[in-house]
Amino acid sequence: MKVIVVGLGKMGIGLSNNLIKKGHQVTVIDSNPEVLDSLGSDFAGIKVLGFGFDRDVLSKARIDKVDAVVSCTESDEINAVIARIARTIYRVPHVVARLYDTKKAEIYHRLGIQTISTTSWGIERATQFF
Repeated sequence: MKVIVVGLGKMGIGLSNNLIKKGHQVTVIDSNPEVLDSLGSDFAGIKVLGFGFDRDVLSKARIDKVDAVVSCTESDEINAVIARIARTIYRVPHVVARLYDTKKAEIYHRLGIQTISTTSWGIERATQFF
């Protein structure tokens, strides 16, 4: 599978490395050159510097050829914009957006965007102890 991961925080880096280990072709996008450099020269994916909602950046990442996009920046709004662009303009079959605000998840589900919320996951897991 060809996957673009936008946003290289802990989740983005971990996800990218796991996908590569499983044999997927991964392209990462981040606006911070130091973060891209921190992946090291042995990183088996493609690194693209820029903003994940920029048309030229997405073109360089070959979004028109991918099977999935995961947007996991620190901003719910940016993740939503990237997910909507991937889904509606580029018709990417699998699109996932990380959301911190669980109230927004239903809106994105109605738009056909799968969401991941570490907040809701954490609440559900912690609740199991009581």
